[in-house]
Amino acid sequence: LKAEFDNYKKNVLKERSDLLKYGAERVAKDMLEVADNFERALEIKITPDTVNTFKQGIEMTAKELKDALTKHGIQEVPGLGQPFNPHFFEALSAESTDKFAEGSISRVFKKAYKLHDKIIRMGQVVVATAPKDIN
Repeated sequence: LKAEFDNYKKNVLKERSDLLKYGAERVAKDMLEVADNFERALEIKITPDTVNTFKQGIEMTAKELKDALTKHGIQEVPGLGQPFNPHFFEALSAESTDKFAEGSISRVFKKAYKLHDKIIRMGQVVVATAPKDIN
């Protein structure tokens, strides 16, 4: 019975080790598809006649990347125009503006992302302040 338990422990440890080692395999496969598309795009000779087609290809590849991230539980945290939340964003500065409500995000330098319900990258933003009265 002790030998069976020891074998069970070894198997569990190996499974855990393999999960850590190969756990990103599905994500990696999807990212490789996106990488292939970017490499193909870089091989295109851009001319005035092909620039729109090139732009469309890049837009499609960006969508493919976003879809792949979403498929694996990675989602962008909405920022622009949203109230500043220090749990998701780092305020790099503040700017006086009437285009956004005071305390909301007026510019995004880096988007925030979460994996399921955990923040994996804080966003970097500028926060709106009320316009200064010139009178």
